[in-house]
Amino acid sequence: MKKLITFTFALLFTAGMAFGQSNEAESQQNGDNNEVTVQQKYISDGSYTGANHVTTNQDGNKNTIKRLSQAGAENIFNVTQKGDRNYVTHHPNQGEAQGGPASWGGSIKIRQIGTYNHVWDADQAGYNNKMTINQKGDDNTANVEAQVNMDHQYNRNVITIRQYGDQNAVGGYGETESGAYQEGGGNKMDITQRNGATAGQGSYDPTGDSGAKSFTERQFRSNEEGGQGLIQLGIDNWMNVDQDGANFAPVLYQNGEDNALNVTQTGSGNKAESYQMGNKNISNIAQIFGADDNNAVFIQDGNNNSGTITQGAIFGSSTGNSADWTQTGDNNSGAIIQGAAFGSSSDNTVQWTQTGNNNGGLVIQGNGHDNMATITQNSDMNFANVSQIGVGNTATVIQN
Repeated sequence: MKKLITFTFALLFTAGMAFGQSNEAESQQNGDNNEVTVQQKYISDGSYTGANHVTTNQDGNKNTIKRLSQAGAENIFNVTQKGDRNYVTHHPNQGEAQGGPASWGGSIKIRQIGTYNHVWDADQAGYNNKMTINQKGDDNTANVEAQVNMDHQYNRNVITIRQYGDQNAVGGYGETESGAYQEGGGNKMDITQRNGATAGQGSYDPTGDSGAKSFTERQFRSNEEGGQGLIQLGIDNWMNVDQDGANFAPVLYQNGEDNALNVTQTGSGNKAESYQMGNKNISNIAQIFGADDNNAVFIQDGNNNSGTITQGAIFGSSTGNSADWTQTGDNNSGAIIQGAAFGSSSDNTVQWTQTGNNNGGLVIQGNGHDNMATITQNSDMNFANVSQIGVGNTATVIQN
């Protein structure tokens, strides 16, 4: 039997109204095929004068929470779903991106326990908002369409996603299969996944063109929110991805200045593709602990960018890893380290191209054999250093 609950509240702040007013809704549903729809609007004078609160608990299978809409200050949306094939869907949002009332100090917390659960197209428009998604189980997906501030100021929004289980994904399920998207300044994105997970959908080269549409037109807003991958546009943003066990991070993208991107993948068979456009950005990719057959692709376009790629194990062997790094611009630098600290390292490859002036690169491949490193530097006053320990290794440095 299907049970449907719909909440609709509206409260507009005026000068004669008292402070601290709010809308509140709470629901508890047990069983299968239940549905909740919530719409709340509190518009204040721009201060923290009121709040919209929603708490929904669903225990069962094939339950749905849809069309959450909150606008105003200090919105709170808490959801717990226990069971399989449950959905939080149809644009759960706080604030309106296209000229409507914003959300500030808002919080969306979604907790799903079970398999084949989905969060689709969650949005927050405004500043100082937090989005937290926790999923425990297998084959779950989380899609954060956007955290944006239409004024392009320091909005300091935070996305935190935790997925524990097998074959989970950030991205997928829905019309565009977006991953997670932030626009503005001072934003943070923190993602933790385990066991064969995917962070971001698709695999594209942002410097190229595919068909009639450019990468930007295909991947980013272009009058629409979202994008295929984990995306931050703006300044002073921070992204962290922590994956354990044969995971895939196909599109990690930052465009702006003073951004930082960190990827940690443990185990073997991982892949990460990182793109940074702009100046003074830093990126670190670490594929470690039992690290065989990992692949890191890293593209930086701008000036004064830096980073590291580390592939290897502490003990045992480290084989078949590849690192491909392209830097375009001036005063860029970095280091690539492959190999086991206390063990053997073999059949690892490095391809590193730097185009511009005053660039520097360091490659270390240790304790092994049949490793290969190629550094190509185009333009003037560049520096390259390759260190290989073992036999049968090959190093090539080309400076034009």
